[in-house]
Amino acid sequence: MSDLHIGSPNGDILFKKTIGDMNMLGVSYSFVIGDLVGSGDVQYATEEFFDTYITIRNTSILAREKWVEVAGNHDKDKGGESLSIFLDKLGYESATYTKTFDNITVIAMGCTYGNVNEVKFLSSELNWAEENIQSNQDKNIFLLVHAPKYSTTWKSTESSYYALPKDDMNLLLSNNRIDAYFHGHVHIDESIQFNGIESYE
Repeated sequence: MSDLHIGSPNGDILFKKTIGDMNMLGVSYSFVIGDLVGSGDVQYATEEFFDTYITIRNTSILAREKWVEVAGNHDKDKGGESLSIFLDKLGYESATYTKTFDNITVIAMGCTYGNVNEVKFLSSELNWAEENIQSNQDKNIFLLVHAPKYSTTWKSTESSYYALPKDDMNLLLSNNRIDAYFHGHVHIDESIQFNGIESYE
């Protein structure tokens, strides 16, 4: 799931419904791929928004260690220069991290850079991702990034709607075996394929 935007009029309601569906289906893992909070007049993270998110999340029967949460552009603190609320409230040391479930390595690339509308990465973060992709080639690789590699929707020409820097992200995906790329951000359902990599929103 992605783009819950807790704090928006329907964000809480839809998240509660999703948790109910997850509990009924007995899912094995949960990936929350950015913009957990923030909407309307408050386009950034607040402690209140994250407290609400955590309260709803904790109604899930899924164990905490089975959740992977990725920071999106609206999960940054006011001013867009920090993820301190996201990290403190959710208990992560870094916005970029890996988790391994059986034969799957999940690489979470949280949004740490760029303005309130951008999902942008430093070269050091892309290098970190490539190192972790290459060192886990004995497993299935799931890459979780809030923004798509590119969008096939009407938003595809807007730079704020794909992961930046675009050319460097293209190289990361083209030069490495990645089994699935999960994203959100554009608020439009789509499934595309790039170099044999399935990309889902």
